[in-house]
Amino acid sequence: MAGLSVSGVALLDSEGERLAVKYPRPAASAQSGAAEEANAKKEGGVKDFASQRQLEQQLVQRFSRLNGRNDVEAFELGGYVALGKSINDVLLFVVAEDGANELLLLEIFNTLTAVLSSLTNGQIGKKQILDNLDGVFLMLDEVFDSGLLLQLDPGVILARINMQDDEAAGASGAGAGGEALSTQAAFNQAISSAKENLIRSLLSGGP
Repeated sequence: MAGLSVSGVALLDSEGERLAVKYPRPAASAQSGAAEEANAKKEGGVKDFASQRQLEQQLVQRFSRLNGRNDVEAFELGGYVALGKSINDVLLFVVAEDGANELLLLEIFNTLTAVLSSLTNGQIGKKQILDNLDGVFLMLDEVFDSGLLLQLDPGVILARINMQDDEAAGASGAGAGGEALSTQAAFNQAISSAKENLIRSLLSGGP
């Protein structure tokens, strides 16, 4: 799926602290020289932790000036265009390079909120996000990778999340089942050994 390179998604609490974030590392460029250096400067703004946190703080500060409305807000910020929304005690931001298609950015935003709503049973909030953090990160991985869009159908994303959850549960169940069988086998062996010792004792006339 082409048409937009996502610079980052930040899911923060009302104080601007991280709940879940993703800053895709752009694919390696075939450019060299001045062009490569220019792109490195442009793309390098959110690669390291310090610059990511700086951007997140700027997003929160800029968003807080927009009259505290609950609608999705679009705004520009230091070479980026961002969409932000306050949902209960959670802030969601989707960021792309300046000049990005805002309609497509809004579609990404709506996909994320739809999946989050399903993961939290319609109660998007800090506690619910933390309780479903594995699913939230799976959601981010399903939506985009290396900045490129992969999937915008909430139903498909949820199906893949559930499938991975089922696989993980199956693996865990298989492990637990193996442990149970091992324990049962050890118990049966101990009983059999005790019976043999008792029979030997009786046959030898011992106590």
